[in-house]
Amino acid sequence: MRYLLLLVISSIALGFWAPHCAAQAGKGGVSSSTVVNAPKEAVWGVLSASGHFDDQVQSVNGHEAIAEQKFKSLPFLGNATVLVKATATPMEQIEFNMIESDKMKAFSGLWRIAPIDDHHTRLHLKMNVDPGLPFPKFLINQFMLGKVKNRLKKVKTLAEKQLHTPARTPNASAKTP
Repeated sequence: MRYLLLLVISSIALGFWAPHCAAQAGKGGVSSSTVVNAPKEAVWGVLSASGHFDDQVQSVNGHEAIAEQKFKSLPFLGNATVLVKATATPMEQIEFNMIESDKMKAFSGLWRIAPIDDHHTRLHLKMNVDPGLPFPKFLINQFMLGKVKNRLKKVKTLAEKQLHTPARTPNASAKTP
């Protein structure tokens, strides 16, 4: 009971401060973007590879894939699994929509990349999540905005790291037959 009261008080208090985030967290979900110090090819390479976000690709057909994504320790939900259909427009965007979930009511979004120049790319992520819980949408969106920013940061880090990781070359001291 005390936790429910704390949640209600928090939601009322956040309601007064939430409008400054309206551009990023609205009724249609949350979105954010970042500039990646890497060309779009490096960013696309990270986005289109599986395994970066606890996902398991189940099938691929052309530019479409079915993947299972697992989320751990979600507030009030615990662990959740979402089966999504992802549709790629190569080097531009990946749109994903929930097929089914053990706990979520809705889950969809869009990754979009846009080159700024030869060495910089704008990366944008928009997500709409409905966990099916009786909480104000702005509370859920504020939580999800943090998750969106973390995902953007992860892709940025991985893409930039690719540029600074030297390609593996054969050992020069190895004898050739």
